[in-house]
Amino acid sequence: IDYLCNHNIKTIGEKIDICCQYYSALGLGNIEVTYLGEYSGEVICSSSHIDSGWMKKWGTYDRPVNYITAGYISALFAAVTEHPVGTYRTSEVESIVMGAEKSVFKVVKS
Repeated sequence: IDYLCNHNIKTIGEKIDICCQYYSALGLGNIEVTYLGEYSGEVICSSSHIDSGWMKKWGTYDRPVNYITAGYISALFAAVTEHPVGTYRTSEVESIVMGAEKSVFKVVKS
């Protein structure tokens, strides 16, 4: 949040763009916020270092494994809406590691 304030990044769209770019810059993959509402949201992860690494080592799995991205998305929503950390819960409802083309994360305000 300090970075966004210190660099005069004010609009929700600008904040989302910076957070998505940061996720990619960290080498975690690519995410896109497809919906951000007052009480919920959705994020698509088209590529994931975590899922790719899992699949190279163990193959597909019967449940999602990308908890790092889920946590990042919860923090992203808190940062861009200026709510405290822990305000949002994120769950992976479709997963690359489970064989999906992309991962889909649903976000709910706690």
